[in-house]
Amino acid sequence: MFSTWDRFYVERYNAYFLFLSIVSRRLTSLKVTNAYITDIFMDLVMQAPALDTIQSLNIGGTALSFNSLCSLIESLPQMEQLRFQSIEVYEDYDIPDAIGLYEQIIERRSELSASLKFCQVIDHDPLDTTNDLAICGILLSVLCPRFTRLVVSSTARSRYDSFIRKAIQQEPFSRYSERLSRLMFNDTAEPGEPSK
Repeated sequence: MFSTWDRFYVERYNAYFLFLSIVSRRLTSLKVTNAYITDIFMDLVMQAPALDTIQSLNIGGTALSFNSLCSLIESLPQMEQLRFQSIEVYEDYDIPDAIGLYEQIIERRSELSASLKFCQVIDHDPLDTTNDLAICGILLSVLCPRFTRLVVSSTARSRYDSFIRKAIQQEPFSRYSERLSRLMFNDTAEPGEPSK
């Protein structure tokens, strides 16, 4: 059952998406600012036919679980770039946990998107969420063949790269070693730049 607050959001977001569908089917970029993004909004984004041409989506105020992230990517087939607030995988995940997630996800989906290349998680704590980011990058790289970059802060890069190196050495991720190698940074790369 919807609360009054939820009904307000539904009406507001329905009006927003009605406007988008009328304005253009060629909309390629969307940035949602100053909005508290709810699950209702995410459901509408995933169902809005006007958004199937989006190539760049910035939903900076949104925290996504990995399953929500997968659903969002799957519902926007042309999306090449995605920016959002934070990823909620799980704390202290390591390679065996990543393998478990991989097995759960690969059962349902073999590929999410042939378009996604870049993802930025805007707000992450380099000490607490580096493994989450690495797992997110690994899984996106496996599920999105063109995916090459997850932005990681300079203070988290060595830990992030170390996690990716460990993953590359283990099945099933060793099968994707070329894709996963593209995720790593070197000491001179800026956040978001590919390793040289």
